[in-house]
Amino acid sequence: MSGPPGRLTSEIGRYGGIIRVGDMSADLNGYDINYMTGGPNHFLRYNPDLTDTEPNIARSVDVSDDAITYTINFRPGMKWSDGKPRNSADMMFNYEDILLNEELTRSPYTGFRSNGDIMQVTAPD
Repeated sequence: MSGPPGRLTSEIGRYGGIIRVGDMSADLNGYDINYMTGGPNHFLRYNPDLTDTEPNIARSVDVSDDAITYTINFRPGMKWSDGKPRNSADMMFNYEDILLNEELTRSPYTGFRSNGDIMQVTAPD
C-alpha cells in the first residue's frame, strides 16, 4: 500500500523497508500457533487495513461469554495440497501428537496455557 502514512490505497507499494512485529513464541521457529493450524494457515487473518480479522481456514470462531471455550467451524471444502479433505481430525493430530508431545513441543505457546495448564481440545465431529 502506498501513499502518505496513515492513508490506505489499493496501489502496489514500494518494496523494502522494515516491519516490526511481536512474537510470544517459546520456540525458534516463530509463532507456535502453526502447530495447531497445521502450518502458516491460521484460522483467521487480518483484514487488509489491519483493523479486524476475517475468516481464513475457519468459517467462524465463536467465543463463549467467559472466553474459555472457542468453537472453530472450518470452511467447507478445505483441502490439503494433495487433495485430501482438511478436517477436525487434522486438528486433533496436531493437538495430541505434536502439541502434547514434550519431545517436539517443550514449551507450548503461552496462549495455549491457562494457570500453567495446557488447553484442552475436542473435535466432536
